[in-house]
Amino acid sequence: MYIAPNSPLTKEEYESSRPTPVTKENAVIGMRVVKGDGWSSGNTNIEAGEVGTIMKSKSNYPEKSTSDYVIVNWDESGVLGDSYRLREHDAELAVAPIKYKGDIADFPIKIVQKMLERQKDQGNEGFGIEAFERNRETGSEGFSWDRTPEGDPFWREVIGKRKFEKFFEKFGK
Repeated sequence: MYIAPNSPLTKEEYESSRPTPVTKENAVIGMRVVKGDGWSSGNTNIEAGEVGTIMKSKSNYPEKSTSDYVIVNWDESGVLGDSYRLREHDAELAVAPIKYKGDIADFPIKIVQKMLERQKDQGNEGFGIEAFERNRETGSEGFSWDRTPEGDPFWREVIGKRKFEKFFEKFGK
């Protein structure tokens, strides 16, 4: 199996992981993705383990108006702007089981996904994951904790104090 040279995964990590499918519910701009179990794209330039970034969403293809798509730019192959279908079963894309950098290097992926969702909810998705890697507690580029359904005390515990168990008590593993 080929693993892209700049992939954050080793061959063993890639083969042993079962990534979360990218769906309409969890897809956010800036999310890092890999090929999913239902990869059906005709582009054979994307190798297993290569990581890409969701750049924007694209919905309502005339011939497939019930499906939503996202546009992905791939790191290693240099393929830009390919579109992929979002679905829960046999997903074309999966969330990349990456190791984060900087201030969120030790954060579980489900927590980062929720942080990116809240960032998108507040219209800050253009800043992407890099905002949290620079400063996990960022409000202006991330999200205002008090303007979420979970509230300020919840995020102060989870993000501020790194009490990840609080997140999993609420959202499950």
